[in-house]
Amino acid sequence: MNPKVKTIAPVREWGMGRDEEIKYAEQHGIPIKQKKETPYSYDENMWANTGEGGEIEDPKLIPPIENILQWCNTPEKAPEQSELIQLEFFQGVPVALNGKKDKLSNIILECNKIGGKHGVGVFHLIEDRIVGLKVRGVYENPAARFIFFLFLFPFFFFLFFLISLYSFFLFILPIKSKNINK
Repeated sequence: MNPKVKTIAPVREWGMGRDEEIKYAEQHGIPIKQKKETPYSYDENMWANTGEGGEIEDPKLIPPIENILQWCNTPEKAPEQSELIQLEFFQGVPVALNGKKDKLSNIILECNKIGGKHGVGVFHLIEDRIVGLKVRGVYENPAARFIFFLFLFPFFFFLFFLISLYSFFLFILPIKSKNINK
């Protein structure tokens, strides 16, 4: 970094709101995705994309989800035909998708594409920020939904089996035993 270069941080230094930030960027030729009609900001990495701002942050409003999503289709725009995926795990880490071995980052990116096409992994969440604000965000994380579900499914299936077995011995067996004695 060059210590002689002045850093301008309008959001931090000038206390601008979102509308003022957009206007400042337009006036100074700074390319941004946000517009007055779509004032959403995004935090994006390979695992998730989070949209905030505009109607998203007002819990009384229903945000226009079709204008907000960047990775995922809405259910109305998702294909009618389902698509099956197969994930192979080694020591809890995905190592192959649909029979093709690959590095984890590529598997995550491909799962995001497949899941996004089918509208998988979209949810709204109210966050409780450290500064005391409660803010709603729209989250897109199709790969996380696939990977967590497919990895944990056998565990939950086994847990369900144990609970069913426990219920059988706790409730059903004693009822049948009482009927036999009569």
